[in-house]
Amino acid sequence: MTRPTRTDDARISIFGRLMLTLLLCGFIEETLSFSVQTRTASCRYRGAQQVEFFSNPRRSSAVSAAHGLEDVETEAGSSSFGSFDYMAHWYPVVWAQDLKPLKPTKVTLFDVDYVVAKLSDQEVVALVDACPHKGASLSEGRVTASNFIQCAYHGWSFNGTDGNCVEIPQVVASIGLTAANDGKVNKQQTMDAMMGGDRACSTAIPTVISTEGMVWLFPGGNLEKALLAPPPPTIPESSSKGYIVTTSIRDFPVDYSLLLENILDADHGVFAHGLGGFDFYSATRDTPQRIIEEFPQNGKGWKLTSRVDAVEKLLKYDKSQRAKQNNKETPKKNTKEEKTKVSTVTFTAPSHVMMGRRDADTDETSFITTFWVCPVGTGRSRFMSATLVKAPFRIIPRWLSHIFLNNFVDQDTYLLATQQKYVLSAERKAMKERENNKDASTEKLNLRKKLFAYRSPAERVQA
Repeated sequence: MTRPTRTDDARISIFGRLMLTLLLCGFIEETLSFSVQTRTASCRYRGAQQVEFFSNPRRSSAVSAAHGLEDVETEAGSSSFGSFDYMAHWYPVVWAQDLKPLKPTKVTLFDVDYVVAKLSDQEVVALVDACPHKGASLSEGRVTASNFIQCAYHGWSFNGTDGNCVEIPQVVASIGLTAANDGKVNKQQTMDAMMGGDRACSTAIPTVISTEGMVWLFPGGNLEKALLAPPPPTIPESSSKGYIVTTSIRDFPVDYSLLLENILDADHGVFAHGLGGFDFYSATRDTPQRIIEEFPQNGKGWKLTSRVDAVEKLLKYDKSQRAKQNNKETPKKNTKEEKTKVSTVTFTAPSHVMMGRRDADTDETSFITTFWVCPVGTGRSRFMSATLVKAPFRIIPRWLSHIFLNNFVDQDTYLLATQQKYVLSAERKAMKERENNKDASTEKLNLRKKLFAYRSPAERVQA
């Protein structure tokens, strides 16, 4: 088995390779490792609050055998994930550091636009991005000296905390003139009546900033409902001393579900990116994954953790085959024997992935890569990431990290775009057929099990 070559335009540039050299301080393999594949909507599990199951080997198809890998079976049963409510969760939308003070910014979630603004006191608020007056975008407006969001069209102003309309300039001017001509007019009562009541109010969206500096929105209702939802996931090490955090952000013309699956796919890295570090997160019959599934918050949340020995698997087989072809022994590294680390990937539904190679006993790590994926809309998503490095000082500035990241993700973005057309078209067709069939089952569609040919031991968990 040989690793396919990449064309020049898909290779990491010379500039990117210089960055790789700078990163060779003990954590490069983890920087470039994108975890083990566990697709969120296709897993089958027992209906327990916490389930542990192991990958059990069995003889599989000729396709798997031809690649020298046996297929893997996972324990299956009824799934608690079937009741997962996507709207009852917090979603990441933007880094707080990327919000300019007093400048409204548009973000999108499930094809709904919201305006987010950082006020003078650093509080972040959010409203539906449509003025109730005539539907103009509030994100095109401004933040007033009173910390209200003002529409640029006719100057209506709104309290970002509760959505109340606090000022309509034309009404204020009209009442001011009336009050000046008639001292008996109750200015406040007249203004309240002329403001239009609830119809003049915007819709406020619960907002919170996590420890990592991520802005989260709750699209599923008011603050009371938001407080009952699972809190936004956090990275334990983010509050620990000694870690340097570097953040990135990029918008993708790729559907949220496909992008998440790509991030959770260890098998693609050796080929799409030409990087062996991904192999530490893959699995084989001899080195299976251990999967732990949890349903926190009384079953409202869903969390999946994968653990596998951080050793070469696919590349080890590749090297052994090359050695046989050349009638040579498999080369052995002349390094001191070190304790094997555990490649750990944690997916917290619906949008957060954290990974790192951890000590098998203490669970400690010096390098963490984490991702937040925002479902912007059908065929669109926002990708946000952060690296946490235990280091005395920052090695790479954020702008340089962005250059490298864009170069890196470009290597497989086009592949996702080609995949998307096929997958989303098939799912749309299936949904339409189901809508027209009154006798169709009410169970959720799981079309990708039929579209995809799962074979790798690292992806059997999603089948």
